[in-house]
Amino acid sequence: MTAKNETIGFIGLGAMGRGMATNCAKKGFNLVVLDIRPEPVEALVKAGAKAAKDLADLSSRCSIIITVLPTGKEVAEICWGSGGIFDHAKPGTLVMDLSTIAPEETDRLHAEAKKRGFKAVDAPIGRLAWHADRGESLFMVGADPDDFARVKPLLDAMGTTVHHCGPGGAGTRTK
Repeated sequence: MTAKNETIGFIGLGAMGRGMATNCAKKGFNLVVLDIRPEPVEALVKAGAKAAKDLADLSSRCSIIITVLPTGKEVAEICWGSGGIFDHAKPGTLVMDLSTIAPEETDRLHAEAKKRGFKAVDAPIGRLAWHADRGESLFMVGADPDDFARVKPLLDAMGTTVHHCGPGGAGTRTK
C-alpha cells in the first residue's frame, strides 16, 4: 500500500505545515486536517481537504498521520498523551513526524509507536516556509525501508529532496 491509496491526517498547519498540506491536497491525496486555529483548516478545506472535528476523529479516519509541531512536548502530547493518536488510531497506523525535535524525543516516538502496535517515521524538514509553500522542502528520513516506501509519495509531494538516512531516529540525527 502507498500513501496515494490511503487517508492522510495532517496535524499542524503553521508556517511550514500549511504549505506542505496544501501541496498534498493539490496533488490528489485524500487529506484530513487539524490545527488549533480554524483559519488554516478552512483554507485547506477550500483546497480539497476535509476538516477533522478533533484529534480522535482524525486518528480514527487516517492510516497515515503527519505531524508538524513546535517541540517534542507537543509531539508527545499529540501522539501518546492521554486522548492522543495512539488512543484512537487503528493498529498499523503510521505516524510521520516532520518536526525538528531532540533525538531522544524521536527515539521515544518510535518506541511508543512500536510498543502500541503503530509505525513511526521521522522526517524533519529542511529549508524554509517559502520552500514548503512551493513544494520544495528537504526531508531527512529515519524509517524502516517498507515504511519509507509507503510515505515517499507524500514526501515527494511536499519536497524536492528526500534522503532516507537509515532506521528510525536517523533522520533527526542527520538534521
